[in-house]
Amino acid sequence: MVLLAVRHKQRLKLLQSPNYPIGNGLNLATSSTILLLSIGMYFFMKADNARREKKDIDAELAGLEQKQIQDLDWKHPGFKWRP
Repeated sequence: MVLLAVRHKQRLKLLQSPNYPIGNGLNLATSSTILLLSIGMYFFMKADNARREKKDIDAELAGLEQKQIQDLDWKHPGFKWRP
Protein backbone atom coordinates (compact mmCIF):
# COMPACT_ATOMS: atom_id res chain seq x y z
CA MET A 1 0.00 0.00 0.00
CA VAL A 2 2.77 2.43 0.97
CA LEU A 3 4.77 1.44 -2.10
CA LEU A 4 1.78 2.22 -4.31
CA ALA A 5 1.41 5.68 -2.74
CA VAL A 6 5.11 6.41 -3.23
CA ARG A 7 4.95 5.33 -6.86
CA HIS A 8 1.87 7.51 -7.46
CA LYS A 9 3.63 10.51 -5.89
CA GLN A 10 6.72 9.96 -8.04
CA ARG A 11 4.57 9.62 -11.16
CA LEU A 12 2.76 12.90 -10.41
CA LYS A 13 6.07 14.63 -9.82
CA LEU A 14 7.38 13.40 -13.18
CA LEU A 15 4.20 14.49 -14.99
CA GLN A 16 4.14 18.00 -13.52
CA SER A 17 7.76 18.95 -12.96
CA PRO A 18 9.41 21.40 -13.43
CA ASN A 19 6.52 23.87 -13.82
CA TYR A 20 3.92 22.24 -11.53
CA PRO A 21 0.92 23.77 -13.36
CA ILE A 22 -1.71 22.46 -10.93
CA GLY A 23 0.08 23.82 -7.85
CA ASN A 24 0.86 27.13 -9.51
CA GLY A 25 -2.72 27.42 -10.75
CA LEU A 26 -4.08 26.82 -7.25
CA ASN A 27 -1.68 29.40 -5.79
CA LEU A 28 -2.72 31.94 -8.43
CA ALA A 29 -6.43 31.28 -7.82
CA THR A 30 -6.02 31.64 -4.05
CA SER A 31 -3.97 34.83 -4.35
CA SER A 32 -6.45 36.33 -6.81
CA THR A 33 -9.37 35.50 -4.52
CA ILE A 34 -7.64 37.12 -1.55
CA LEU A 35 -6.86 40.22 -3.63
CA LEU A 36 -10.47 40.57 -4.82
CA LEU A 37 -11.87 40.04 -1.32
CA SER A 38 -9.46 42.62 0.08
CA ILE A 39 -10.49 45.20 -2.51
CA GLY A 40 -14.15 44.43 -1.85
CA MET A 41 -13.70 44.81 1.92
CA TYR A 42 -11.89 48.13 1.43
CA PHE A 43 -14.80 49.59 -0.55
CA PHE A 44 -17.32 48.11 1.90
CA MET A 45 -15.54 49.81 4.83
CA LYS A 46 -15.42 53.15 3.00
CA ALA A 47 -19.14 52.95 2.13
CA ASP A 48 -20.14 51.84 5.63
CA ASN A 49 -18.14 54.68 7.22
CA ALA A 50 -19.82 57.18 4.91
CA ARG A 51 -23.24 55.76 5.84
CA ARG A 52 -22.41 55.96 9.57
CA GLU A 53 -21.27 59.60 9.27
CA LYS A 54 -24.76 60.59 8.08
CA LYS A 55 -26.42 59.19 11.22
CA ASP A 56 -27.06 61.13 14.40
CA ILE A 57 -25.27 59.12 17.10
CA ASP A 58 -27.22 60.60 20.02
CA ALA A 59 -30.56 59.90 18.35
CA GLU A 60 -29.54 56.32 17.61
CA LEU A 61 -28.51 55.69 21.21
CA ALA A 62 -31.54 57.38 22.77
CA GLY A 63 -33.51 55.03 24.98
CA LEU A 64 -30.71 52.51 25.43
CA GLU A 65 -29.17 51.72 28.79
CA GLN A 66 -25.41 51.93 29.37
CA LYS A 67 -25.04 48.11 29.32
CA GLN A 68 -26.92 47.90 26.00
CA ILE A 69 -24.69 50.59 24.51
CA GLN A 70 -21.56 48.74 25.65
CA ASP A 71 -22.84 45.51 24.09
CA LEU A 72 -23.31 47.11 20.64
CA ASP A 73 -19.62 46.55 19.78
CA TRP A 74 -19.17 47.24 16.00
CA LYS A 75 -22.90 47.95 15.64
CA HIS A 76 -22.44 51.14 17.66
CA PRO A 77 -23.33 54.11 15.40
CA GLY A 78 -20.09 55.87 16.36
CA PHE A 79 -17.93 52.91 15.30
CA LYS A 80 -15.65 53.54 12.31
CA TRP A 81 -13.79 50.95 10.26
CA ARG A 82 -10.08 51.63 9.78
CA PRO A 83 -9.10 50.55 6.25
